[in-house]
Amino acid sequence: MSTSWDSYIVEILKIEGVTSAAILGKATDVLSVWASSKDFSTDTGCLLNVVKGFSDQDQLRANGIRLKDGAKYMTTVASDDFVHGKNTDGGVMLFNAGTGIIVVSYNNEAAPGNVSTTVAKLADYLKSVLMQ
Repeated sequence: MSTSWDSYIVEILKIEGVTSAAILGKATDVLSVWASSKDFSTDTGCLLNVVKGFSDQDQLRANGIRLKDGAKYMTTVASDDFVHGKNTDGGVMLFNAGTGIIVVSYNNEAAPGNVSTTVAKLADYLKSVLMQ
């Protein structure tokens, strides 16, 4: 894990209501966590399914999103660049960042539009500058 990746996580965690975040590699055979907050899920199987979901969005639509056992989010949006899931405790957003995926979970105190707009800008930056 690089210090520069960690700095992106620190910035994401400053968004009101964000509870955890990670930047994952897009390889679907082996999980690659580039950076994560200390309380982010370590469930390899669930996280690999999240990564695979970007290439098989029907799977995310049908089964929802799981970051760890017991925390299932109903998929409300699934596209090539953005996936959103919601449950009674908050939500999760996944952003395509070129060769990586930014994963952000938030609680009900968050303004999802603010989370989405702020992290989408970071994802676009990483796509255009760092991860080509």
